[in-house]
Amino acid sequence: MAVKKIAAVDAMNRWDDRRMRMTSLTAAVMLGAGLLVATPGTASAAVPVVFELTGTFADGVQVSYFGPNDEPIVQVAGLPWSAAYDYNGSARSLTFTGIHPGGDPGSVTCKVSIGGKTIVSHTNNAPKPAGVGAYCNIVDLGSGYRGN
Repeated sequence: MAVKKIAAVDAMNRWDDRRMRMTSLTAAVMLGAGLLVATPGTASAAVPVVFELTGTFADGVQVSYFGPNDEPIVQVAGLPWSAAYDYNGSARSLTFTGIHPGGDPGSVTCKVSIGGKTIVSHTNNAPKPAGVGAYCNIVDLGSGYRGN
């Protein structure tokens, strides 16, 4: 009977050791995951983008830009026109254009703001063969977006 009690106590101690190792392993994994999420630069936050077009054309302006998740968006609109969204994509360079095809006189101005601050604004800088329009580009150099 004494042998059975010793064997039972021994088995219980082995169980406690395994449970303790599992608990320690789980704690280490959870701590590592928590540190990974809390480390700056490992998780990216959405960037608030506002793209605006103004000018003299009431309609027929082809608008193109990259949307919230890097999807290209093209549509025809009248001016003024704007889009606001939280950019979740990974592109380091984003292009925004508004072009009125043909030879009609007029003007188009594009403006891109990030976090409430205007990054770039251009008027009628599109190549003449494309029509009358504006082209804005922003680039993330690692320390935030810059316009060109």
